[in-house]
Formats: sequence, C-alpha cells, structure tokens
Amino acid sequence: MRKARVLSAAAFLGAVVVAALSAQADRGDRPRGSLAALLAPILEPQQSELVRNIFSSDQAELALLRLRLRLARRALITRLFSPEKRVDVTKEAAELKAAQAAFIDRRVALALKARRVLTPEQRAKALRLWQQWRNLRDQERSLRERAGTPQAPALPDFTLP
Repeated sequence: MRKARVLSAAAFLGAVVVAALSAQADRGDRPRGSLAALLAPILEPQQSELVRNIFSSDQAELALLRLRLRLARRALITRLFSPEKRVDVTKEAAELKAAQAAFIDRRVALALKARRVLTPEQRAKALRLWQQWRNLRDQERSLRERAGTPQAPALPDFTLP
C-alpha cells in the first residue's frame, strides 16, 4: 500500500514537472495548463533549468516508449476485433503490460531525479497546491452532478465469450 502511494506521488510529480517543462518550452516561462501552473511558481529559475535538463535529456527514450505503448495497444485491439470466433490475446496483453511498466518506470525515475532539485519546503508547497487543485476539481464535479450536467458516457464493457 505504501509503495503504491509512493509510486503514485512520484508519477504525479513527474507529470507535474513534465507539464511545467513542456509549457515553459512552448511559451517561454509562462506556464500552460493546470499542472504547469501549479509547479511554475514553486521553482526558482535555476531549478527550472535543472529540471528542464533532466527531462529534455530523456525525450528520445520517452518518445520510443510512447511508440511502444501505441503499437502494443494497436496490436491488442486488432487481435480483439479479429474475425476469429475465439482469440488468445495473452501475448498482446503481456506486451501492453510490459510497455506500460517500462513507461511508468522511466517516468518515475525522471520524477525522482527532478524531486532531488526541490527543497523540502517546495515539495510540501507542491503537495498543498495539488491537494487544493484536487479539492477544486471534486467541487466542480459535485456542482455539475447537482446541476444535472451530463457526464461523458461510460464505455461499454467489452467481454469476450
């Protein structure tokens, strides 16, 4: 349970940092997106540069991992919807799991590198801001539900016979 929380927190931090860096790369130092806006005021200019270097050094590897994920998903979906009456998707599912695991492992490793750049106070502030952001999202969801705003339809459950 604790390991899952640590991995979840590290993955979140990685997502925040990647979003902030991509926003800063696209628009100078102006953050874009809620995650980028969350982290941007926390980093000092030198830290922004260090974190940008951490993630830019792995862009090629991350691109290959994303491609592996897309290809694995495509193979699984192609197999699932093949005209055969019964299908065995064990190989395709295993490859998708392996691709997801490799991608997550790389993102967590990058997040942990970036985490070393932040001070304990900055990590605490990032956590507080993230919790506030989550609370606002939950409040928005609750308001939409009370107002009767339609939610996105649920995807059908695809079970094989």
